[in-house]
This record gives sequence, C-alpha cells and structure tokens, in this order.
Amino acid sequence: VTAAEHDPEQGYIPAYTVEREVLCRSIRDKLTARGIGANMAVRKQAVRAIGGFDPELGPGGRFRACVDGDITVRALLAGYHTYETPRSTVLHHGFRTSQQGRRSTHSAFYGIGAAYVKPLRCGRCEVLALLLYEFWHYALKPSLVATLRLRRPTHWQRVASMLLGVVHGWRTPVDCASLRYRPEGKV
Repeated sequence: VTAAEHDPEQGYIPAYTVEREVLCRSIRDKLTARGIGANMAVRKQAVRAIGGFDPELGPGGRFRACVDGDITVRALLAGYHTYETPRSTVLHHGFRTSQQGRRSTHSAFYGIGAAYVKPLRCGRCEVLALLLYEFWHYALKPSLVATLRLRRPTHWQRVASMLLGVVHGWRTPVDCASLRYRPEGKV
C-alpha cells in the first residue's frame, strides 16, 4: 500500500511495503508479515469456514481496528495459509492529520491487543508469541528508543492503547469455536 502524494508536515497516509513474497503457514510465520487491510484479499469460502469476520473488530466495532490481523490469525489457526506479495499494489489516499493520526493509532493498537488476546482466552497459546512480538517491536521498543534519545516519546500511546485492548479483550466473552467476540449482552 503506497501513500499518495501529501504534505508530511500536515499529517500522514498509512502505507505498507512488501519487499518479498512471504508464505505464512503458521502464527510463527506471521511475526514478520503484518499486512494492511487496504490491500487485502480473502477467499470467501475460507472466511465462511472460520465463522466470518468478527464484527466487534474494525470500524464500527467495539474494538475499532485489526479486523485484517484477526482474520489472518484465525485463518492460520484453522490451518489456512496467508500470502504477502509485492505484485499487488494500491495507491492509498487516506490522509490523516496529526490529530486524526493519534485517534487512528489508539484505535489500531487497541484493536491489535483485543484481536490477539482473543485466541489466548480460548487456549491457543501459540498466539502469545505474536502478541508479544507486536507489543515489543511496534509499541514498547520505539517508545523506549525515543525516550532514551531524549526525543518526544510519541509511541507511549501505542503501549497504553495495546495494553488497554488486551485487558478489555480478555474481559470480553469469546465464542471459542469461531474465535469471535460475543456481541454485547450475550454470554
């Protein structure tokens, strides 16, 4: 996903570059294949087989984001494979101001925490490595580096948001057969 032309002083456009083909056969393979929903394709039959998308994740859902990461993890846990390729590209025009970016970052990391703690609640311990990897590489480590270099520690919001997503996700009932959150009010 390539960012369209924009003024980086005014904000940003989410992008994701794939350097090489990556076939993910397991959660372990997913550690370095993050993906982005703006250029994601899925097989309808596979998504149906794993219970469909979780409406509690993504825009309008209780956990706001990470519907793409969630469907990938659930597919891998069900024995499907995922694939990243640099041969498919999308020009992204989703500009966000700095203020919008802060809200978007909160939602993204809140959703990541909620999406990746969900399988853990159902005994799928192999997802712990992914949760810890994402937390370390994309939340905690950047915050520590910025702080140690006496720079504005802008990434601490990622840490707080992801931990909040983990806590709220852990407290929310999950249907372990589909690995989907149960709608509010249903236990």
